Amino acid sequence: MFKKTVDYVRQYYSDHLYNCKIKNGSVQIPYLVNDSWSKWNFDVLKNPDLLQIVNTNKCDYPINLKCIEKRKKEGKHLVDNPSLFLHSVQEKNGMISIEAGVYSYFQRISFVYDFERETYRRVYGKFLKKEQIRRKYLPENIPSSFSSQNTVPLGADVAVIIKKNGQYLVCTHKRSEECANYQGITMVVPSFGFGNASKSSNPLLYSILSEFSEELFDRKEMEEPDNYLNPEWFYQQYEEIVDILKLQNTGEVSIRVIGGGFDVIGGFFNINMMLVVENETISDKLFNRIHGNWETSFGTIKFIPINSDEMENLLLNNRLSPSSAFAISRAISLL
Repeated sequence: MFKKTVDYVRQYYSDHLYNCKIKNGSVQIPYLVNDSWSKWNFDVLKNPDLLQIVNTNKCDYPINLKCIEKRKKEGKHLVDNPSLFLHSVQEKNGMISIEAGVYSYFQRISFVYDFERETYRRVYGKFLKKEQIRRKYLPENIPSSFSSQNTVPLGADVAVIIKKNGQYLVCTHKRSEECANYQGITMVVPSFGFGNASKSSNPLLYSILSEFSEELFDRKEMEEPDNYLNPEWFYQQYEEIVDILKLQNTGEVSIRVIGGGFDVIGGFFNINMMLVVENETISDKLFNRIHGNWETSFGTIKFIPINSDEMENLLLNNRLSPSSAFAISRAISLL
């Protein structure tokens, strides 16, 4: 199945499939990058404008009500929270600026569902219609700077890495059947949608830490909108976040954007990041306390040596989502 999908993608983007390397294993994954995106390395703490929220209502992708109702009946956890779509990616003077607008999560799920259905019908079915969604919304080539038609969903995958006994370990989890997409696939910490990121002074930092606290420790986001007027409010709510941000002054924590690309199975643009905790006391604390949330299949969240046989096997057996494979591969090269 994987080979057929990659072969199909080659029809459109022969030069942009990523050659992912973990330990001695190497495979092409259906994740589209260019030379620039594959080498991004930007400090999120020092550059709060890497992601900018823009006011626009141009996202008019139709909500697929049949898809929403079908997935709800299947037991999928769907709430129409604020989500983000890609407006533009700009590179200038060695820096990047990613603009995004706020839209409905149901629009996001509808796009991903329609895109996946179109892709799999082409690859495995007898449907030979023109690829309407792919041709309309994804760029024909992958320029470093571009503007989308404001309907491409935006996501982020974060490789959360700790240092334990002198070894780097990365947090992974197997997605539960309640998730709307990538059920049963192993991922790093995903940030699908970003929620109320528009009210933060540093949307990427907010995104990574809100998903970090929710998905690793089952911390429910507090719905107190007035407090978002103070961008520091969220960061003081949870012990795990406070512990990490206290390390800023010691140089023992790093939060970086390490790449970006299109997931051509789901059709969304992904920002890839990594959070590295070098302090072994805090690392032990994180290691012993993670337990996951509803998105994690029971007992599957854990820290794995980042450049290990176990991680290589996940890659070679196609058990890593494309964006997670890219994030881990990039993190290995940087560490």
